Amino acid sequence: MSSTASSSSREEIALALVALSPLLSKRSQRRTSQQLAAQAPYEAVQRVAELVVTESGAEWVARLFRSVEDVLAEKNKEAVEFMAFSLFEDVQNFSSHGDTAASPRDFMPMLGPLSAKVWAAVDQIWATVGENLDEVRTRVPSTNEEPLTPERYQSLQNPELRRIIRSIYRRLPDGTYVSVADVLVYETIHGGGPHLRKSKGA
Repeated sequence: MSSTASSSSREEIALALVALSPLLSKRSQRRTSQQLAAQAPYEAVQRVAELVVTESGAEWVARLFRSVEDVLAEKNKEAVEFMAFSLFEDVQNFSSHGDTAASPRDFMPMLGPLSAKVWAAVDQIWATVGENLDEVRTRVPSTNEEPLTPERYQSLQNPELRRIIRSIYRRLPDGTYVSVADVLVYETIHGGGPHLRKSKGA
C-alpha cells in the first residue's frame, strides 16, 4: 500500500489512543495525532491495560489490535517500528510489574500473526539485554544506588514514582529489572544491538 495509506492508518490508531486518554489537555489534542501517539502518552497506555481485562474493554482493545495488524500488513518499516516502540513496548513495560490489572499475557490472544511476531521481537530485545546486564552495567557503571528489585519496587509508596518506573523499566519473568538506559547501552556496545530497535523520536 502507499505511504499515504500507511500514514492514515497510523493516525487512526493514534487518534484511538488519544481518545482513551481523558487526562490529555485540549492543547495537546490539537497537535497532530501521529505526534501524540509517537509520544506514547502514559495515560493512554495505562487505559489500554485497564480495558483489556474487562469484557467490553477487551473488545475495544481487540479492535485496536486488529487495526495494528492491518498497519503491519503494509510492510512499511517505519510503521512497524512505530507500532513496536510506540505501543507494544510501552504496553509490555507497563504491565510487567505485577501491580497493574493487566499482565502482558492478557494481550497475547488479541495479536494477529504479524503483531505476534513484532510483539515477540520486542520482548526478545529486553530479554537479551537482561541476559547481558553484567556487561552493560560494567561498561557504564550506575550510581551507588542498589539495583531495582521486586522488593524495592513493592516498598515504594509514592504512586508517581511507581508511574515513572513503569514507563522506563521492565520487570522480566525472573524478577530482574531492565531499564530503557540499559537497552540503549547494550545497543551502543553492539552497534545497534537486537534488530527492530531504534530510539523513540529518532
